[in-house]
Amino acid sequence: MKIIKLLTAVIIFNVNIFSQNSIETKIECVAKAIKAEQSPQLDGDILNDKAYFGISPMKNFIQNSPNENYAASESTEVFVLYTKDTLYIGAFCFDSSPDKIIMSDGKRDGSLTESDCFQIMLDTYGDNQNGFLFATTPTGIEYDAQISNNGEVNQSSRMMGISGGVNVNWDASWKIKTKISENGWGAEFAIPFRTLRYLTGDLQRWGINFQRNISRKQEKTFWAFVPRQFEITRVSLAGQLQELKISNQQNLKATPFFLSKNLKSKSSNSKIENNFGFDSKYAITPSVTLDLTYNTDFAQVEADEQQVNLDRFDLFFPEKRPFFLENAGIFDIGSPGEVEMFFSRRIGIGSNGEVIPIIGGARLSGKINSTKFGFLNMQTSGVENISTENNFSVARVSQELENRSSVGAMIVGKNINSNTNFNQLFAGDFKIGYGENGLISGFYSKTNSPTNNFNNHSFKLGATYNTPMVQYDASYTEVGENFNPEVGFLRRKSFRKGDMLIFSRLRPENNFNIQELRPHISYRGFWNFTNIHESGFLHIDNHTEFKNGMEIHTGINLIHETVLNSFNPYNNISIQAGTFNHYEGQFIFMTKQSSELSFYSMMNIGGYYGGERLSISPSLKWKMDQHLTLNLSLSRNQVSIPSGDFTTNLTRLRASYYFTPDVLLETLIQHNDKTKIFSMNLRFGWLRSSNTGLFFVYNQTSDILNDALGIKQQSVVLKYSHIFDLL
Repeated sequence: MKIIKLLTAVIIFNVNIFSQNSIETKIECVAKAIKAEQSPQLDGDILNDKAYFGISPMKNFIQNSPNENYAASESTEVFVLYTKDTLYIGAFCFDSSPDKIIMSDGKRDGSLTESDCFQIMLDTYGDNQNGFLFATTPTGIEYDAQISNNGEVNQSSRMMGISGGVNVNWDASWKIKTKISENGWGAEFAIPFRTLRYLTGDLQRWGINFQRNISRKQEKTFWAFVPRQFEITRVSLAGQLQELKISNQQNLKATPFFLSKNLKSKSSNSKIENNFGFDSKYAITPSVTLDLTYNTDFAQVEADEQQVNLDRFDLFFPEKRPFFLENAGIFDIGSPGEVEMFFSRRIGIGSNGEVIPIIGGARLSGKINSTKFGFLNMQTSGVENISTENNFSVARVSQELENRSSVGAMIVGKNINSNTNFNQLFAGDFKIGYGENGLISGFYSKTNSPTNNFNNHSFKLGATYNTPMVQYDASYTEVGENFNPEVGFLRRKSFRKGDMLIFSRLRPENNFNIQELRPHISYRGFWNFTNIHESGFLHIDNHTEFKNGMEIHTGINLIHETVLNSFNPYNNISIQAGTFNHYEGQFIFMTKQSSELSFYSMMNIGGYYGGERLSISPSLKWKMDQHLTLNLSLSRNQVSIPSGDFTTNLTRLRASYYFTPDVLLETLIQHNDKTKIFSMNLRFGWLRSSNTGLFFVYNQTSDILNDALGIKQQSVVLKYSHIFDLL
């Protein structure tokens, strides 16, 4: 404990020293929307488009990296125009060395950190909490996301790869054109008002912000300044777009699909299935939308990445299916990836990843004044030996208050009209913002099912305070022994958990070419209801980011585990009941991820349930040009414990070729020697708007243990979908 106290004191002491030189900048950024006399010609040639002549651009961007509060090293000018049905945003990114602009590949919603890019954040409700993100790169990709809860997610969840308040998988209908010239590159966005959600009223006042990344300089700049601890998704830091006069937009869309599927498995002959269905969307008001779906199909969705589980708790896989992604943030209550009151993958996906047909469903969602709400009802078919017919329903309401605060409630039901096969969940949550940096939040919930309706609760109370120099997090979570969210996600059952984090961001001046140091310490501990300390994880680490984009992370983990019931991490090798205390070293190395050839590796070495484990996860990415990207990764575990030794390898090859941003060929090949499964997912897509169009998908799974490379399951799918604007 003396080491922990000393390290904490050192972090806080260094933060105080570095903070003496910090400068807080808050400049009011206000712009007026201009009604266009003529629509711009959408070609990315901003400086020569007459539609922008005579309009004062938004400029004077400010860095938050590498030199916080300094003017941008290259100029950026942004023009905002609108017509009766479309918002046009033209950005010209001046560049003194246009031949050094770093291009991305053509992947929709691809990474924005690996190339130059330009981003737009729109707070269309003007509530400082919710918004939309649109972005592109010089290649001209479409990147869009929905933002909820001010884009907030705690640092611990972010370190585990959980996005929280930013839904990147949401896809909208809009257009983008880019062009590189001798002075830099231009990006021209055409965003139909029907794509957005906003409050009723002819005169609108929206929040707006812009971000430009210059990758070769590791530079991030903003129109309305965003300090280093936040991203552009921090809606409350946006500037204002005023005098936007919009009439109510009628919007009725139908998206039918037609599908032909050839299925073959080890136990059955090849069979062909032809199918059709549709989705429809009706904007009752600009802020309230009704979505309907019939015979819902997600054959075009990319396969899940396999994971190796050497622990005794459930794995988390993110939702990727389009219908469940729009306004998904409305239904968020809980701790992402740990305790979630509603988890849409429970609908239409079996416990082992099997596809369960969705007959249809409806969702009503939106916002009226400061009240957000969402209602969802879905019906699935029964599948022999996997699932019975089930009906799922969710009702959610949240009242937003001042300064990022809110209070809400949610009801989740499964077969609520059944007397024997039902499950219900009732939950309430709140957030209280204090200042710009502080937040107190929590939830309380109970479940109801035919049996075990005692100790069926869960709750959490947490607080965070996040400044440019340091972030403090602390929370307490409790999950009752009989808490049973059948339509939610629960990583582990029956626990009391306390966790804390101190995470600092220090920027030394002219010191070994270091851009930022991020020393931090975190702890999470789990106890059961008989006060047995089941798990403890103390993490002490430092991230060193260099000005050339390279990063080195060095850490140590002190781990405690109490195993009450033996389990098998691998085949017949078991870990017996007992108490285990051990430590491990952790090392992460990554080169600049925007380089043509980039490398990432993570290594953990140390104790594992009375034995030893070496875990390595190297990854190599080769961006040959803006068309072809290859990514080869390995996750390897070498384990030696008293009951035996074993090794696991999960190999993954991802190859992507983008003929254009709208025409793509992607392959994901995976080999998991723990489950003895070899799988391949190949997708060809010819995209139209909002990720619809023509898809050819080939899936193959082979059981290597029993059939060498014989095929266990194979499917070939041809699917076409098209959006029809009916109003």
